[in-house]
Amino acid sequence: MFDGLPAMPYPGLRAFRREESIIFFGREDHIDAMIDRLAATRFLAVLGASGSGKSSLVRTGLFDALEKGFFARAGARWRIVDMHPGGTPLQNLAEALAAVSGEGELSPPMLKAFLASGPRALSHWAIGSSMAPNENLLILVDQFEELFRYADFAERDEAERFVSLLLEAARAPDVPIHVVLTMRSEYIGACGLFPGLAEQVNSSLFLTPRMARAQCSEAIEGPAAVLGFELEPALVPQLLNDMESFAPWEEATGVGKGQILSRRADQLPLMQHLLNRMWLQARAAGDDPVLLTRDAYLALGGLSGALDQHGEQILQGLEPADRPLAQWLFRALVSGPDVTNAVRQPQRLASLMQEGAERQAGGGEAICRIIEAFRAPDCNFLQPPVEQPLTPETLIDISHESLIRQWQALAGWLQLEARAEANWLELVQDAERHASGAGELLTGLDLDRQDGWWQQELPTPTWASRHGGSYHDAKTFLDQSRYARDEARARVSIEIAEKRERDAREQRNLRRRLAITTTLSMTLTAAFAFAAWSGISLFQVRKEMRSAQLVANSARQEALATADAMKSAQYALDQIKQQKLTLTRDYDRIKKEQETLSRFLRDQQEDLQEAEDDKGRALSITGATENFVEAVEYCEGNDSEKACRIINGGMDRTLRRRRQRSGG
Repeated sequence: MFDGLPAMPYPGLRAFRREESIIFFGREDHIDAMIDRLAATRFLAVLGASGSGKSSLVRTGLFDALEKGFFARAGARWRIVDMHPGGTPLQNLAEALAAVSGEGELSPPMLKAFLASGPRALSHWAIGSSMAPNENLLILVDQFEELFRYADFAERDEAERFVSLLLEAARAPDVPIHVVLTMRSEYIGACGLFPGLAEQVNSSLFLTPRMARAQCSEAIEGPAAVLGFELEPALVPQLLNDMESFAPWEEATGVGKGQILSRRADQLPLMQHLLNRMWLQARAAGDDPVLLTRDAYLALGGLSGALDQHGEQILQGLEPADRPLAQWLFRALVSGPDVTNAVRQPQRLASLMQEGAERQAGGGEAICRIIEAFRAPDCNFLQPPVEQPLTPETLIDISHESLIRQWQALAGWLQLEARAEANWLELVQDAERHASGAGELLTGLDLDRQDGWWQQELPTPTWASRHGGSYHDAKTFLDQSRYARDEARARVSIEIAEKRERDAREQRNLRRRLAITTTLSMTLTAAFAFAAWSGISLFQVRKEMRSAQLVANSARQEALATADAMKSAQYALDQIKQQKLTLTRDYDRIKKEQETLSRFLRDQQEDLQEAEDDKGRALSITGATENFVEAVEYCEGNDSEKACRIINGGMDRTLRRRRQRSGG
């Protein structure tokens, strides 16, 4: 490796830097056309799709050509101011101007105030600055589309002042100021928002052409020739063929336009990333000279799989406790409804660390560890480069939109973020409507959906601030909706429990009435049997039946009037089961008594018939009453020698027979 040469031949996902012009190949014709356009108007608008190489073309190709004197009329002396507008374009311009100014000139705060004084302030600053004779001032506004993201009137006003400064500076006759801006082509319509900008862009537009197959071949082989490493002969055709398959140079059929544009935008970054990985891997293996092979190319996943494989490798290399935060870090850095329309969304490190701390203990420090892993020289998924130290105000950004489309994990995280943002905006809107009295609390499926999303996503105040804020209002609204739902569910549960208790009480009363009726029926049956055996009169039986009926009616009324029951349905069921068991035992006992009575009645009938047929039988009835027979006596033989028998009926439903003898 020679002094002054780049450390790596291929930049990977990041753009080429100014000092890397020696390895910048395949764009010579494009650079010539840009110089011609800039010379005509001193204003150059370089537009193109994401991934088309706009920033590299300007920063590495155009700047190198200007400093080599290719813009002959202007000369080779250039003071270049490189900036991004962001949300504070005047502040960023003041800081960029101060960085290239000499000692004793205005500080950034004072310079910002000076620039805000009027549209010719930039020209006045250039005249009064320490610029050398025949020195040109070139202001590069990279990613000009950031200017259209103003959120309020103050930011819009600052953006308009910034645009006026650029337009007036490019037209100033007394100072050689040149303005170059890069912008994604889909934002060209937004230029009409600022007076005079659309007209200036139309007269100085350069639409970045797509590199052809031959030019891509130069971009692959040129750095190898400069830095002295080798490419296996089979590698370059394999890579170019895969690039053609991924995004054909000719018009493709059967593929949607959105997919075609996305693949074309990703083609060059994927090529540079894969070649960068192959070179680092070969150098780490100690190859001398370094040799890039087709086998190594395929082992890394090829053109369409290397980036995804690399992303997963870095993710798995993180500490297990840090991995969940990686998702939230990258979700904060991208925005869009889908991968085709996704854009980068740079965030200050302080904000990212704050969200990390809100999500887990030590999350702020974990965010820094994740950023360092993904901006390492062999990765550069994130910016700024590892050479720049991180401060709370450092803007963290992904290196290229192709990362969103080609790293499957990030593509999935983007979709989660898009759905989360939609849910959040809907929740905030519902909360505002409820607060104003125009809406109700969430209920039903709407509440279940929002509650489930909240429990899964666990939004934080910092996360919510990126999506419109109102964190505490939305959370309070959702908590109130949950409380109302839980309270309603509790009421329903109580009502169900009370109904079950009433049903159990009714079942218990019904079974009690049935038991009483069954018991009385058995009792009456036994009474009839006993009456038949013991001689109870029909009148007495009917009287007893009426008394029993009255008792049954009273019991039935008492059962119907029972208000207090056991407090639980289970206890009632246990009681019912116990009553059923008792009734079964009573039934069995009464049935046995009926059988005993029947046997006694048959025996009595047989004995009476036998006594009637015996000769010389003398019958006498003693102790007779009108309605009840206490005993029956019968005798055999003559007066001098006879045998008598007495049969008594006891109150215990038993018969006793005694023998008596008398003589003379």
